Amino acid sequence: MYQGNTHVGENVKLSPQLYLLDGSSYIYRAYYGIRELATPGGMPTNAVFGFTRMLLALLQENRPDYLAVVFDPPREETFRREIYPAYKAHRDAMPEDLVPQLPYIRKVLQALNIPVLEAAGFEADDVIATLARTYAAEGIEVTVVTGDKDLLQIVGDRIGLLDTMNDKRSGPQEVLDRFGVPPELVADVLGLAGDTADNIPGVPGIGEKTAAKLVKRFGSLEGALQWKSLVNGKTRRESLSSHADQARLSKRLATVRYDVPLEVSLADLQRRTPNLPDLIPLFRELGFAALEVAFTPPPPGVVEIYSDGSGRDSGPGGYGVILRYGEHEKELSGFEPASTSQRMELIAAIRGLEALNNPRRVRVFSDSQY
Repeated sequence: MYQGNTHVGENVKLSPQLYLLDGSSYIYRAYYGIRELATPGGMPTNAVFGFTRMLLALLQENRPDYLAVVFDPPREETFRREIYPAYKAHRDAMPEDLVPQLPYIRKVLQALNIPVLEAAGFEADDVIATLARTYAAEGIEVTVVTGDKDLLQIVGDRIGLLDTMNDKRSGPQEVLDRFGVPPELVADVLGLAGDTADNIPGVPGIGEKTAAKLVKRFGSLEGALQWKSLVNGKTRRESLSSHADQARLSKRLATVRYDVPLEVSLADLQRRTPNLPDLIPLFRELGFAALEVAFTPPPPGVVEIYSDGSGRDSGPGGYGVILRYGEHEKELSGFEPASTSQRMELIAAIRGLEALNNPRRVRVFSDSQY
């Protein structure tokens, strides 16, 4: 059963986690979520910043073992456009200020060491579906990060959807609650109802709720077409009769593929540490000062702990500490080893330096066991 990022005990994962991100969905959400952000030179960066921030938050919160961002090829290159030229043809052109940001989003992903996948002739949904089914069968827990309802059809025991904008996870039960049918029949519902977002025609006069009821009652799109004489309403019966082929075409357009040829292994998707020599200058170029600071390793630090016997004035408590961080130095004295609060303050100061990613030295100037 799909568990998402469920943990037990001290953040122990139930099984390895693979996160597959719908890249186009993420980009547009970032673009419309943050506006009027640009470099000093005037290049727009709102989508790059929003995408990066959302991605880092996702990784921090969920800590997947494996990860990939999947993109669509140009619309005209997909098999769906070949069988139905009007597929997605109604969509507006990409906003002009988003176009120059796309290469930088890919540069960020490359510097973060996150795999980027796409397949000629197939949409991101097909690549995601193929990967999800393949690795779920191997015992991997797969989470698809998207707001696209089309991908609800791939949900299964080890495959779920995460809509980060609404903080909602969907497994088989959530699909059943929404459509009244299991995930494997979602494409049948979309075939009858159509999908205005993708310009899938469906059957005129049949909305999503009615389509779901028909599929639930007759078992499939074909069942609804076969038993259309039993459907309530003359107009609906006539529409099903005269648009049967269009319904079948619509289902074909809405159905994801699980057979995309991909030369990628699970090891290729393993999460890796960022390539800081590339990432930090990139953030600097984009003007992302906070991100640049967050990823810049601190200079080596030194902790010196001393007592009365060290020759320094350790204060009334008998212990002191010097924290050296690059060119900065801070001295704390008057620690009393018997005082729990002061001892914890001292330990916290030391642990703060130890937690940083740089190797550092800890020098103790005391014969004490403290």
